[in-house]
Amino acid sequence: MPVLPGMAQAPARPVLPGALNNNRMLDGWLRINPNGTVTMCTGKVEIGQGILTALSQIVADELDVGVQRLVVISGHTGVTPNEGMTAGSLSIQDSGTALRFACAEARSLLLEAAALQLQTQAYSLTVRDGNIFTADGIQRTSYWSLTNTPSLQREASAKVAPKPSSQHKLIGSSLPRRDIPGKVTGAEAYVQDMRLPDMLYGRVVRPPAPRAKLISVDLAAVRAMPGVQTV
Repeated sequence: MPVLPGMAQAPARPVLPGALNNNRMLDGWLRINPNGTVTMCTGKVEIGQGILTALSQIVADELDVGVQRLVVISGHTGVTPNEGMTAGSLSIQDSGTALRFACAEARSLLLEAAALQLQTQAYSLTVRDGNIFTADGIQRTSYWSLTNTPSLQREASAKVAPKPSSQHKLIGSSLPRRDIPGKVTGAEAYVQDMRLPDMLYGRVVRPPAPRAKLISVDLAAVRAMPGVQTV
């Protein structure tokens, strides 16, 4: 629609960092659960590169919680942000950046709520594993026991700066990978584990060498193999 003289124009929305730009709701990325855990959501999936461990480190560092408190939801349609495909080394660049800014903003909101509850200044509060301490070093509350927990059902502003690298405790260090136990025990699900009713498997028989050309094939012998349906 052309803009005519005198027509009001909606203000342009600011560009947000990483995948936050197309998935702007804070609660689409994380949730503070009443049971002392934090749900982390990402549209990226684990395909052996260790991204769920790395993203967990980012979230834990920004929120000042232990990684053991994180419940990770990955690539769940309708639940996690729509981040397209997992490829091109973009998971940390896009999803990691979005989670950093989302968690930094959520932490700021939580500390503001705690300061209001405790009648103090947010800058005087510190957080260790989700527990909130006042300047005297006494734990007064936690993310999960705030009486005025802020709603994360709001658009991110990306105005709260993430922590500088000097304050990172987990990012850059080695942690046990989240995907290893499932691989070792066989609990991990893979595409090749899928079984559907009347499902058949296709097999491409490749030549033994580059530029080889098929001269002949005994189709009758192949069709006679056990389980072969068609050639």
